[in-house]
Amino acid sequence: MLCCLSAIGAYVPPMIIFSRVRIKPSFMDQAPQGALGVATKKGWINEKLFDIWFEHFLQFTQPSNCITPTLIILDGHSYHVKNIKVIFKARRNNVIILRLPSYCTHKMQPIDISFFKSLSLQYNSIVQTWLHQHPGRPVTEADFGILFSKAYGEAASVSKAESGIRKSRIYSFNRFIFTDKDFIAAEVTNQEQNN
Repeated sequence: MLCCLSAIGAYVPPMIIFSRVRIKPSFMDQAPQGALGVATKKGWINEKLFDIWFEHFLQFTQPSNCITPTLIILDGHSYHVKNIKVIFKARRNNVIILRLPSYCTHKMQPIDISFFKSLSLQYNSIVQTWLHQHPGRPVTEADFGILFSKAYGEAASVSKAESGIRKSRIYSFNRFIFTDKDFIAAEVTNQEQNN
């Protein structure tokens, strides 16, 4: 799933990736308004889907209409940074792409900090309630849209977006977000070898 939030608490409708060859339109019944449903064999994003999502992002944010550039913060997956089509679209549409270093999203990616955990907890809670109300019946992809929509509606709040921006220290910037404690594991590789 690809989600996007802004510093003022606006959310681009998510792109939900199903692990299958084709998606049935019914899987997106009652999904969040404007959400995209797509499928890949393994359920992972790829360059083609990222291009589709970026068009979706442009449609909902309309950055080319803004006086100042729109900053989009991405994790380090290669489909972001090696996708020439997206890079050119970003330039044409007044979008600056910031790629975070590997292993830093837990501290620097606003959506990872405040939104995804909440979404996961909300979804699990809603599914548990649904399972209790429908004993012996598994949750299927046909049930997904309405269950996910409820969880997304609870998690996608202005306060979560603002909290992610604040805690990531992207704004106002804090270069000391990582402490010495965060680098202790790396000390193992910094040891001199005795031959």
